[in-house]
Amino acid sequence: MRREEPLLAFVGPMSSGKSSLIGRLLLRNNVISSYALADAKKDALALGDEDRVFALLVDEGLRERMDGHTYTMRFVGKLRLGDTNLRLIDTPGDLRYLREILSGICVSDVLALVIGKGKAKEGLIRFYLDIARLHEEECIVILNDVHANEIEEAVLKSLKSEYDDVILTVCEVSAIEGRGLRGLEEALSDIRPKRRESKELRMPVLKIAGDSGVLVGVITHGRLSVDEEVLISPTYKVGTVCSIERGGESLSNALAGDDVGILLKGIGRQYVKPGNIVGSLKGPPPRALSVRLRVMRGIENLMMGKRLMAFSHATRVGCRISEIRGDEVTVIFDEPIAIESYDDYKELGILVLMSATAISAYGVCEEVVT
Repeated sequence: MRREEPLLAFVGPMSSGKSSLIGRLLLRNNVISSYALADAKKDALALGDEDRVFALLVDEGLRERMDGHTYTMRFVGKLRLGDTNLRLIDTPGDLRYLREILSGICVSDVLALVIGKGKAKEGLIRFYLDIARLHEEECIVILNDVHANEIEEAVLKSLKSEYDDVILTVCEVSAIEGRGLRGLEEALSDIRPKRRESKELRMPVLKIAGDSGVLVGVITHGRLSVDEEVLISPTYKVGTVCSIERGGESLSNALAGDDVGILLKGIGRQYVKPGNIVGSLKGPPPRALSVRLRVMRGIENLMMGKRLMAFSHATRVGCRISEIRGDEVTVIFDEPIAIESYDDYKELGILVLMSATAISAYGVCEEVVT
């Protein structure tokens, strides 16, 4: 019987210490060797910031290591806590990389919302909690090297009350000093996956790897088998699954919750890109040129004809507002995208509208219009 391995995505504002916290947890649980730690200490010293040693255990790209920020969503390790095997996802904090952030949230089972030093922006915290609620995900709020009065105790108390259906627990830790990690690990050990196998296959494509064009993603719904015919939305090209790999292991089939790489035949690489959805031929994912969006927050920021960037799971595309009626708007995309009705597939039916580097509004897809 395959062991359940829930996915935990670390999210939060820039410089909140997400990568440092992940690195500290992996090191503490012997996932990372002492040799890697020694190398990271040398690199941190060379960069003139010894506090970055734990982040350097996680950040791989040269730009990330030099700048001290995460720019891409990626799987960064597996954490064994009691009977639970957690797979960890690191995400950027900079909203310019919102597609990477939403990709991690879309495929995860639980969020770890990390709030770092300094005055936390209540609006941004609400955004993450709202998105968790829309995904029906629990959220562990982690105050990293933060004193409660820095984010205002009254605000935190109000958020805990307002989002009591979302916030699983609040943990105060210090990634740098290693304080409070036992309590956090106890909370993490209770996490369980929430994947749905009863629905038709859905796998958002997170990236395309290698010269052979391996589609990398997480099966959010259904299951997938070798030799199965699948459809790619929004191009509506049909291909056959040649192989499935997970963690270097070849599989004959994959289940909801599995992060996999799949190789298809019959579909040219030019017809697939990140943000597409691999789906079943029996119940194919829709393609949309426009949707009716029920806005949860930010309706006051929208107006007829306004141009914005639209984000949904791993998709990013330009759009414009064509109609506003109460809290519902019609959004027309610059090109077809793969997006689901929220009632059918919650993880794939959330839309965030962004202007420049600020979030304008977000809500759920009520209906694919065309």
